[in-house]
Amino acid sequence: MNRAWTTLLKMLYKDEGNRLHVVKGEKYVTSPGGITYSNNKDAKIFQYYNSLRRDINVENIRYTDKHLLDILNNMADKKIVFNLVHEDYDRLFKRDGIDVNLFHPEIVNTAITIYVNAHTNRLWKTIQNTAIQMNRLFPGVIKKEYLSTADGVYGFKTMMTLKTVNSFNKDKAVLFRTLMINNMKTFYIRLSTSNPDRYGVYLKGWDNRMNRLITS
Repeated sequence: MNRAWTTLLKMLYKDEGNRLHVVKGEKYVTSPGGITYSNNKDAKIFQYYNSLRRDINVENIRYTDKHLLDILNNMADKKIVFNLVHEDYDRLFKRDGIDVNLFHPEIVNTAITIYVNAHTNRLWKTIQNTAIQMNRLFPGVIKKEYLSTADGVYGFKTMMTLKTVNSFNKDKAVLFRTLMINNMKTFYIRLSTSNPDRYGVYLKGWDNRMNRLITS
């Protein structure tokens, strides 16, 4: 597992918890790292927990039973769970055309947070806009032929931009991340301003989420 994946999973475990649990208000269980049973019943992590349920003959007890959750969390091998969460996220991301290995470790948490909360198109637009801004600050840091209009489509130019970013030292990568965050803050402000009745209530939460990424 490379550094980008290690960085990302550390964030997911921190934000989503390291135990099988039920999120308040939810009807279904969530894995360590945040994989939801409701949308991912075939995930390897839940196949593993199902095997533990069979081992102790409790398949008829709902996952949401607190006593059962305590038993499963105590039985589960943490290393196996961590590796299965990694495999499941890799599969889910690649289903949407996202390869975590594309991202510099300093931007991976920001990239995946944008993808999860604003979808793939917004992620690519943010990276494309950020690359243009970065090149204005440091002319030639990304070859002009790799700069793409912000169309939200992942193609050769965006791939080569990410490969270039992967070669950045820490300071430049952190700056790239900061510009990505600022771009998303601007996007959220515009979104909430365009339809305050629908989106205004979310703006503070979106801003807080972006702020947490500054040092992640």
